[in-house]
Amino acid sequence: MPHKDDPRMLETLRAWNLAMGRRLGMEDDVDEDVTDTFLALTGAAAHEVVRPAAPFAAMFAGWLYGSGRADSLEEAAMIVGQALRELAAEETGRDTGR
Repeated sequence: MPHKDDPRMLETLRAWNLAMGRRLGMEDDVDEDVTDTFLALTGAAAHEVVRPAAPFAAMFAGWLYGSGRADSLEEAAMIVGQALRELAAEETGRDTGR
């Protein structure tokens, strides 16, 4: 995760993730690794596509995990991240006329 993030903001986010997960009946807490993975994924979508792509990247990861196409949220985020990179490469190829 980038060091530029405000530690108080991250503390607030992690507390919110914990409270929200409990409120929604999640059996496991959202740990720091999951938080960091999703921040990286949504940050990449926001910067490489357009800012509103961030929640959709998270939605696609949730869909992959919920549908059983990924065994964990981390794996789902990695799959979506790879798809983002592939789409970006395809777009770059089109921009250069390849």
